[in-house]
Amino acid sequence: MDYRLSATAALLNASCLTALSGSARLYLAFLLAGLPPDCLACFAAGLVIYSTYTLDRVFASSEDKINRTDYAHARRDIGVAVTFVAFITGTALFCSRNIWVAPFIPFFIGYLYSKGIRIGNLRLRLKGSLGGKNLVIGLTWGGTIAMVIAGSDVSILSVLVVFLFFFGKLFINSVIYDMKDTLGDMSAGIRTLPVVLGENNTRLVLAGIFIFIHLLVALSMTFGLLSQEIVILTVSSLTTCLILVFYSSTLETSVSWLMRNLRISLIDCEAPVTVLIRFAITH
Repeated sequence: MDYRLSATAALLNASCLTALSGSARLYLAFLLAGLPPDCLACFAAGLVIYSTYTLDRVFASSEDKINRTDYAHARRDIGVAVTFVAFITGTALFCSRNIWVAPFIPFFIGYLYSKGIRIGNLRLRLKGSLGGKNLVIGLTWGGTIAMVIAGSDVSILSVLVVFLFFFGKLFINSVIYDMKDTLGDMSAGIRTLPVVLGENNTRLVLAGIFIFIHLLVALSMTFGLLSQEIVILTVSSLTTCLILVFYSSTLETSVSWLMRNLRISLIDCEAPVTVLIRFAITH
């Protein structure tokens, strides 16, 4: 039926911007570390990210049925098949660059997050724990970026700063997405930070993380641990500051198209736009 085809298309398309953003983040990480970007590795990262997030959408949970209604009737078998192809292709490209571990860790953790594993009567599933999900997202993708960068000739301290920066950015972004899904999470009994702390207190916590990671990067540039990528630092500071100051879950139903898309514009589009701005300035 047509509605199943449109729902399947929505499912397959839902993670494309996230994947593009992930590819761009790895590109920016190469620049911060003072390395020439490996575009093939960035493309591979996008495929692995796409497969991980599409897998999460395929294994819809109770809160997802409230928060994600656009693809409720999607063909899950098609989603699994596309996920498998994207993951295998991304892994093969990583392996061609002698990067062996990076693609498997996020995919495995993504499975634990979405589906979980059952050992006897115990079910291990990462989705739903207070702040745990956000830590996992930050550690997984920040760690994956750091692993790829660490395979090059760069100091361990530089790798650590790159990891902390992207860990903090992804932690903040994932919590902002939790704000969007507060209604569904409350209905499903999911204890996210916005549900437990409220939006204002959550915003204060995120502001502290924001200040720390951007000061860390600025100091690292000053002392030569990172390359002098002022454009990356400036755009990151501005976009994160804007999202923390102006975003609210009420904007998701705003009559203004700009306000409804503020979250996507400032989070998912940040890294690709930063790449374009830097390219335009340096060329």
